[in-house]
Amino acid sequence: MKSKFPLILLGILIVWSNRNAPIFSFDLSEILICVVMGILSIRPALGWLTSGMKGIPGFEAYCALHFFYYVSPYIRGSVDFLRYPLATRVQTGLAVCLFLFFAQLAFGYAMKNLVGSVVTRGRFFNRSISALRHMEILWALLGIWWILTAAITLQVLPNVGAAFNVLRSFQASSGAIAVFYLFGAHGKKILSSGKLAILLIAVVSGILLMFTSGFLVTGTFIILIAILGFTMEAHRFPILSAVLCLAFISFLHLGKSEVRERYWQEGTNFSERGVDPIELYSFWAASSSRHFFDKKHESEERASFLQRASLIQMLSLVVDESPGRRPFLGGETYLQIPKLLVPRLFWPNKPRGSLPTETLGIYYGIQTLESVEITAIGLGAIAEAWANFGWLGVVLVGVFLGFVFAVPGTLSRRLETDKLGYVLAVVFLSYSLDLENALGTFVVSAFQTLFVASVGFYFISKNEALPTIKKVTRKIMMNGPSKGRNPSSATDLNRALP
Repeated sequence: MKSKFPLILLGILIVWSNRNAPIFSFDLSEILICVVMGILSIRPALGWLTSGMKGIPGFEAYCALHFFYYVSPYIRGSVDFLRYPLATRVQTGLAVCLFLFFAQLAFGYAMKNLVGSVVTRGRFFNRSISALRHMEILWALLGIWWILTAAITLQVLPNVGAAFNVLRSFQASSGAIAVFYLFGAHGKKILSSGKLAILLIAVVSGILLMFTSGFLVTGTFIILIAILGFTMEAHRFPILSAVLCLAFISFLHLGKSEVRERYWQEGTNFSERGVDPIELYSFWAASSSRHFFDKKHESEERASFLQRASLIQMLSLVVDESPGRRPFLGGETYLQIPKLLVPRLFWPNKPRGSLPTETLGIYYGIQTLESVEITAIGLGAIAEAWANFGWLGVVLVGVFLGFVFAVPGTLSRRLETDKLGYVLAVVFLSYSLDLENALGTFVVSAFQTLFVASVGFYFISKNEALPTIKKVTRKIMMNGPSKGRNPSSATDLNRALP
């Protein structure tokens, strides 16, 4: 990165926002744990930013989000977290540190020694999507994403049965690809003002439609993908745009509970009928404004969107309960993954993808059999790992995810942007931002979306795999060596390579 100003500004904002944090009155062991957690969370992202921003930083973003989900609430002294004894809080912090350390260790090892030569030279990942070079397909994907988003959100989509999950997967993949590449084109300054206006109108309206569901997470993912696509091509961070987006999301967050109470059916997490977006946002703006100017609840209600995100109290609950009061599950939630991978087309009554999360919620008394029919409360992959195997589970899941993230990380660093492998790495990026789901839900959702994207883009791509040594040698012999040179010279090899 040409300027370290964004990093300096981010550091100042973090310190300022936590200037009155109670962490400084905690035990020394907790302070040290917070420091280590913070370093492990942001180290990969800082390395990516200061080393030329090579490749898609899926793993780096995944680690960085642990700062907001675990480190920030620890520093700010979350009430739900502080009610646990010191020993539990220390174990919780150490579990996060251990998870991040082994995930980064496995990621680094896989990137250097295992994944590169095996993954990037495969014919499948090297298939070229020439349409991406001319952007026609990107605008088509953007239109498809917008149409599917509107149809699903406004509930005008006809009943398609088991094919609905396929449509959702196609919506997610098409949106991620179109937004990433088109905002990258904007970063390279190759979009005309008219096309830029169309892009902004489509993306902003699509995100606003997403928000009408009462959930802010999916729309926020699209915003982060757009910012990342721009940053990677422009080599600068859009500070003003990011701050405005954060402020807007935080503002909506203030009135989110009232919107849900008014528009969701009682006992559910959705509206059974389509809503009028204009009427909904009018109510939402009035509700958020009322909370913003309410002095009585000012300190509580002005908490930002990111500060509200917290998984550390869930991890503390699991650590406090197991193995003392509740035995470890012994891999029960992981054994559910194979059955979740079966397509619903072949198993119409297949359990929901949130089954592992529901199992954890019921086991630890967070939810009941009745409440999981309405919504699921995420505990995160670290809490699930502890619930199954304790310290060993935390280490093994960290290593597993480190290897998993190394695949898209390698593809995006070693392949050109029009290769199928790079496109799939972009699709996987949205799952890098999901920390709340259990490992099974994460794996199944990512697999379904990547499978749909692979099939779809395979048919519009062509094979441009790297040639074998035998083919290169044959081409050299057919063309003849360069005059005055040995047939095996570098010049002849370069001529033979495509």
